[in-house]
Amino acid sequence: MILLIPFTYNEMRRLIGERFGPWLILLVYSFSLLFLFFPARAEDSPRNRFGKGKKYVSLISGYGDGFSIGFVGDQDGRKVELLAIFPSIGLGLSDTKAINKWYRGNFDLLVEGQFITNFEPERGASVGANFMMRYNFLARVRLIPYAGLGGGIGYLDFNLESQEDGLIFYPQAGLGFHYFLTNRVAVDASWRVHHMSNSGTNMPNRSVNTNLFLLGISVFVD
Repeated sequence: MILLIPFTYNEMRRLIGERFGPWLILLVYSFSLLFLFFPARAEDSPRNRFGKGKKYVSLISGYGDGFSIGFVGDQDGRKVELLAIFPSIGLGLSDTKAINKWYRGNFDLLVEGQFITNFEPERGASVGANFMMRYNFLARVRLIPYAGLGGGIGYLDFNLESQEDGLIFYPQAGLGFHYFLTNRVAVDASWRVHHMSNSGTNMPNRSVNTNLFLLGISVFVD
C-alpha cells in the first residue's frame, strides 16, 4: 500500500492544486485502492482483449499545464492551467503483429469526447471530438504500454488575448499504459502533448499547447 499511495492527502492537494478540489485527489486514491480489491488472476489473459474488432470504453481525466515552443503557444497561451475529461470508445483495427518481437502489438482507433475547463489566466472551456490512432505493445500480460497520435475538432472559449475563440483543431500525441486489474478492467495512466489552434482561419492564432497528465479506467467489452 505504501507504493500505491506515496503521498498524504495534504501533499496531494499541494501537488495537484487547490483549484481542482478534493474530488480529483479522491479519484486518484480510489484508483489506487482498486489494486487491493481486483487482483488479476494468473489464468487471466488480458492480451486477449486486443485484436481486430475488439471493443472497449474508457474514461480518463487529468491536469494540463501550458507551454510554448518558440512563438507557438507563447504569450498568455502558455499560462493556461486546465482540467480535461476524455470519455472514449476504442475499436481494434488489427490482430497482433510481430508476435515473436519485443514490439509485438496491435492497432486501435479511439473516438473521444474532449471536455476541457480552463482556470488560468482566464476561465473558459473547450468542447469537441477527437480521433486517436493507438499502438498497444503486447509483450507483457497485465502491463500494456501504448503510443498514440490523433487529431480532432471543437469549439474554444478560453478568452485569451493570443488565441481567438471559436473553431479549434486538436492535434495531439502521447504515451501511456493499461494496467489490468481483472481480465476486462484496466487502470490507465498517460501523458499527452495537446495542441489547440485554428489553422489561421481567425486571428490571433498563437495556439495553446499543454502537457496533459491523465488517469482513468478502461472496461473491455469483448
